[in-house]
Amino acid sequence: RARMLEGAVKAGTAVGYRNAGTVECLVDPVRQSFVFLEMNTRLQVEHPVTEAVFSIDLV
Repeated sequence: RARMLEGAVKAGTAVGYRNAGTVECLVDPVRQSFVFLEMNTRLQVEHPVTEAVFSIDLV
């Protein structure tokens, strides 16, 4: 998770993005690696799940 967060922040910083957004990745738990899929400049419709799991108000 820490590596994904670091990669997401680097991606946003590289393009000068400063707002709420979503970075999507595919995770390979066997290799303990991930690949970048896309960055969306909006919250996904599933954001309430993230809010519930992490007790964070994203909106």
